[in-house]
Parts: sequence; structure tokens; C-alpha cells
Amino acid sequence: MAASTPSDRPSETAPHHGAPSPSASTTHDPVLLELVALLSQRTAALGNGGGPPTDRDLNDLQEAVDALEMHLRTLDVLERARSASHAPPTTIGPPVGDPSPAAEAAVLPAPSPAPVAPLTEPVAERRPMPGDEPPTLADYEPFRDQDTGLHSRAGFDAVAGGELKRCRRYGRVFSLILLQLEASDLDTLRRAANALRTATRESDLVGRHIDRTLAVALPETQSNEGRLVAERIIRHLEGVGAWGAEARIGLVSHPAHGETLIHLAEAARDQFRHSPAAVLAAPERRGWPD
Repeated sequence: MAASTPSDRPSETAPHHGAPSPSASTTHDPVLLELVALLSQRTAALGNGGGPPTDRDLNDLQEAVDALEMHLRTLDVLERARSASHAPPTTIGPPVGDPSPAAEAAVLPAPSPAPVAPLTEPVAERRPMPGDEPPTLADYEPFRDQDTGLHSRAGFDAVAGGELKRCRRYGRVFSLILLQLEASDLDTLRRAANALRTATRESDLVGRHIDRTLAVALPETQSNEGRLVAERIIRHLEGVGAWGAEARIGLVSHPAHGETLIHLAEAARDQFRHSPAAVLAAPERRGWPD
């Protein structure tokens, strides 16, 4: 069986299955030349065995033909895109400088804007909603202790609890001081409340925890810094005569003593059985966990 040599006649191998013919700009494409040479090799291999071609020989030949056809189609698409990029742009209306009436009539007029219908109904005003009114002093009454003017237990738990959640969310520290006064009379409570306002910082939160127990929340304050605040508070309480020998203090911090305000308060009350000096001593000197 005589084998044809497409390399001698490259124009006959390209139009296989309707593939586009290579143009002059693609005849020097190295990929195209390589595919043509591959097709020629596999076509020549059909007659080397001296017998009919095998299925494998036919499959190899078909693969070479398909690869050549695919590459030719790709080149044709690129050539069309290249030609279109150099074409003059399409314009609407007559060409510039054409004075003919027919050309002037071909100009498309600009579309006129659609008329806007006037409003027939006034815009409804927003109805007042609950909570629009600014808060009054009566709104804060449940959160203020009537005897001392400090935060009540509800107000302290709400504000200090929110600060503790914020510190826990962002990985910050939080300390809590509980003070149990020796006397619970109203005069002593008021003097102690004024002393706490003077001794604490602007960022601290002071409230009446229960009965004669006062609380101070210290956001973003470590236990060693809390000791300094507690010592200053005791000095101010001693100065107004509101601190006696039976008074007690508890100093705890998050996360060492608990995750919630209730757990911290319980840990602080547990320290009431120790003397204030023992509570404010360094951990290595007082002999119980910080």
C-alpha cells in the first residue's frame, strides 16, 4: 500500500474535516510545522510494516489529524480577531463632513427623558417609637442606690458585667474588689461612698453590692495593680473613719478566679475570712492561691 506524504503536499493535509487553511501569516508557526511533521511521520509509518495498518496505527494517525485540525481552527480564530481589531469603528449617523440631506436625516435624535409624574400624596412622617424620648432621672432610679448615690446591685451587675464580657472577648484582664464595712449605719455608708469616689479612678465602677458591702470593678486591671487601688481605698476609708478592725476586703481577678461576675464575687467573699493585710499581701507571702 503506497503511503502519501503530506509533507510534500502540505496544502492537502490542512483541509481535513473542513478545517481552515493556514494563511501566509501562519505558515511559519513552529507548532503548526511540528504538527505537520508528526502527521507526515505517522502517515509514512502505515506502509512500513508491509501489511495492512493496525488499529493502533490508525488511532495514532487520527490523533495527529485532530491535533492539526484543532490548531488550525485556533489560528483562524486569532486571525479573525486580529483583523477585527484593525477595522474602523461603527458609528451611528452620517460621516463627518457629509452635507447631504439624506445623510443628515439618518442621524438618530437623542431620546427625550420620560416625564416625571408629580407627587400626589405627601410623604408620611415617621411615627414616634418607644425609646425615642431622651432618658430621664426616673429611668436611672432602679440602677442607683438611694442611700449612697452609688450604683445599685442591679446597675453594678449590668455595667460591670458588660465590661467583664468585653475584657473576656478581647483577652483583657479584669479585677474586682469587695469591701465589707465594720458598721452598716447610713452615715458610715455615705462617708465610705464618698471616700470610694475619691480613691478610685475614672475608669473604675463603684456600687453597693449588698447591705454594708461595697464593690469596685477594675476593667483591664491586673491583680497587682488592683492591690494598689485597694490600698488607696483603705487609706481613704480610714481617713473618714469608715474602716475598722472588723472590716474585710476581697480582691480577685479574671481569669484566675472565674469567668463571670458571680464567680468573681463568690471568690472575693471567700477572702473575707482573712485579714485585709493577708489579702493584700503578695501571693508568695500569704500562703493561699491568688
